[in-house]
Amino acid sequence: MKKMALSYYCRNLLNMDIKDLRIGNFIDASIEENDTSAIGIVDFISSDGLIGVKCGHMVTNYMINNLKGIELNEEWLLKIGFIVNSETSYQKDDLLIYLGQFGKNIVYLKQKYKGDIEICDTDYVHQVQNLHFALKGKELTLK
Repeated sequence: MKKMALSYYCRNLLNMDIKDLRIGNFIDASIEENDTSAIGIVDFISSDGLIGVKCGHMVTNYMINNLKGIELNEEWLLKIGFIVNSETSYQKDDLLIYLGQFGKNIVYLKQKYKGDIEICDTDYVHQVQNLHFALKGKELTLK
């Protein structure tokens, strides 16, 4: 049961689903490619499918199909509090993420004395936020 719940948070998304977002998730609401001014935080999720995204002091409403996940990379891992563990791995608390391992970003749960357990692969910042919250009960915030 727990493994199924974890895999839900780590799904590789082709199309974003409203169930994949939580209030506080970082999201890309840009219309043009490489427009970082529209990176925001999910402020509310309504029952009719509108998602409020806060960019600066302003909240704008979007439909889910107008939003994109923020691709996971070193810059974003450092922004949300991960530290460099090796050339391709980053760690925060018990989570260890390898970027580009076998063409994927693999998430491991570190365990004392038992070795690391591969949990899932992930592509987006909000997936890591959701996974960290599910495992640790804490939000990942910008540093």
